[in-house]
Amino acid sequence: MTGVSDSRQIRDFIPLLSRLNVDQWDQPLHEAINDGNKDRVPQLIDQALADIRVAWDDVHPQYKAALAEKKSWQKVAIAALKKDREDLARAALQRKRFYQKRAEELESKLDQLAKMTENLLKNQAYA
Repeated sequence: MTGVSDSRQIRDFIPLLSRLNVDQWDQPLHEAINDGNKDRVPQLIDQALADIRVAWDDVHPQYKAALAEKKSWQKVAIAALKKDREDLARAALQRKRFYQKRAEELESKLDQLAKMTENLLKNQAYA
């Protein structure tokens, strides 16, 4: 066991999030309904929700870790300043900014996943 959570399915799915139009995520469901395949709608919704859950379970821990790293580097910067080590403080703040950006990117992905889930659950109520 390496302690590294890796899934090809997740690696392929996560970049897809940035290209998806979240508001049109439910389009295949509407197509199934319009084509008379209403029996497939619950199956499509369940599969989509399962895929989203897998992605969430991968992204959320990364998000929490990025926030923890950001906080940690802030503490390092403060400690460096207390020791009159501005060079180390600057380096720590650069790392903090890196993890801040990473956390923002991951938060955006989580927001997209949440919106997709919300849309699917609304569709599930109509199915």
